[in-house]
Amino acid sequence: MTTIPASTSSSESPLTNRNFTLLLIAQIVSSFGDALTNLTLLILVNKLTGSTTAIATLSIVVAIPSIVFGLFAGVHVDKFNRKHIMLASDLIRGILVLGFLFVQSKDRLILMYVLAFSQAAVGTFFNPARGAVVQQILKPDQYMAANSMSQTGMVISGVVGAALAGVIVGFTNSFVPAFIVDALTFFVSFALVVLVHVPKLETPTSEKLSGTIAPLLEGLKIIFGSKVLLAVLVGGGVTMFGLGASNILFTPYIINILNVPVTWLGAVNISETAALILSGVLVMGFAAKINPARVISICLMALGILVAFNAVVPNVWFFVAVNFVIGLVVAPLEASFGTLLQGSIANEFMGRVGSGFNIVMNSASLISMAFSGVLASLIGVRNVFAVSGAVVMVAAVITFLMLRPQSRVTITS
Repeated sequence: MTTIPASTSSSESPLTNRNFTLLLIAQIVSSFGDALTNLTLLILVNKLTGSTTAIATLSIVVAIPSIVFGLFAGVHVDKFNRKHIMLASDLIRGILVLGFLFVQSKDRLILMYVLAFSQAAVGTFFNPARGAVVQQILKPDQYMAANSMSQTGMVISGVVGAALAGVIVGFTNSFVPAFIVDALTFFVSFALVVLVHVPKLETPTSEKLSGTIAPLLEGLKIIFGSKVLLAVLVGGGVTMFGLGASNILFTPYIINILNVPVTWLGAVNISETAALILSGVLVMGFAAKINPARVISICLMALGILVAFNAVVPNVWFFVAVNFVIGLVVAPLEASFGTLLQGSIANEFMGRVGSGFNIVMNSASLISMAFSGVLASLIGVRNVFAVSGAVVMVAAVITFLMLRPQSRVTITS
């Protein structure tokens, strides 16, 4: 049984837990490597082809595995030893990244796509396994602070990794060092996870689960049988459906509509990143006083208003300011979503249910992105931001109505 109280109080930091600290460092290290390789691959594709279609294809290839393999990965996370899954995932991805060293010409672009797809597919097993382990090793009143630490660490490492990608490629005039560094980050993560002690479940999950389809359906049944999980699923899905289109039009909006140089993209990203870090630190400090259900509804409404306001900003300075505030809102929103899920799912179902949520979010975002160009041509880029904001506000109303009656949420496995 898992219970989410309306408020919690604990002075014990998740960092006092050695196992969580090791997982956090491993996540930050591998996130740094991911950001380094992601940008390096985009630069490499652009150099080899100069084609936006090739770049878009790479993005799609990386996004597909989370949808295709997500739920099945979650079943196996619940079925087998989660630590072993994380170790295998890190080791395999480290080896696959080294395969990018052989992509030196346009005729080997297909090899890049295969390796990128394979690496993303293997990665779908790591994240739900890590999420389930974190739930095992921490107390419920530590989830909010832990989620905020993870997200803040990923933001910082992602920014540093992306920045270093440009520096490495620019100064060495080679893509080899970036891929080697990324491979090393997976091997470092592997070494850190080896040191993590994961408590054994009372009954091994492999004894409870047989096959794949039945456990998969059981996980879906849990989601639709819980009002709080369904609220998070619907609210999160609607939110990502709203944000997908505006996210894909982010760059052309700044360059073509606000009519400023491409260098302003960096200013906007730096502004939002700084806000994410600042807000993440604040969430860590006040985690014990935060009600995740209430934060989700409030932050979604604020996010919707801010995204819609981007449609009417008169110049890029206002756009930078608005996106700074968006960063302040996003950090507690993401931490609250994670906390509500962790506190509402029995650990034996964490892999399946968590993967189910990721698939819904990613699918909703991809669908929205796919129609962004058509929508922009019909109503204009500015109005797409207005529509996106309105959709997010609808998500806020949905989550408020679905979560309002519940001061306590109890899920029985």
